[in-house]
Amino acid sequence: MSFRRLILPACLALIVSVAFAQNKKSSPKPAAAQALPRFDAVIGDTGNVRGGNITREKFIELASQGIRLKEPKGSFIEGFTFTYGERHLYEDSIGNDKLVTDYLSEYCIGDSLSPIIKNTLPYRTKPGDTAYYDGIYVRMPDGRSTKALPMKFVIVR
Repeated sequence: MSFRRLILPACLALIVSVAFAQNKKSSPKPAAAQALPRFDAVIGDTGNVRGGNITREKFIELASQGIRLKEPKGSFIEGFTFTYGERHLYEDSIGNDKLVTDYLSEYCIGDSLSPIIKNTLPYRTKPGDTAYYDGIYVRMPDGRSTKALPMKFVIVR
């Protein structure tokens, strides 16, 4: 008997909620925000190296100079994440050789690598390693912030 008493109020509540949901008008959407421009970042002061295969010597020279915006238009780099993948040959527990990549990642403030990474890079860079510049935050003249496109460098002979 008590089950029958609960069915009627439950059905009424369901009908009212469905009717309310269908009659509810959607709120007007705010005006679309102006799209932020995407910037191209380059490595070094030359202004033309965006990624790809690069020799060890050229990478060390350009990485120590920092990163720049290709067309700054009054904008500047606030910071970026530098990730370095260093390949090593290790031996597993039964004596098999195995290539393993060790990753070093650091957030750098401004447009230059931190002094510790900048000083150790010439000693650890070798063919087969990979360097990533990602999360490049750019401050525009009007105070808004946006991201530049990431870069990836593969060290070759």
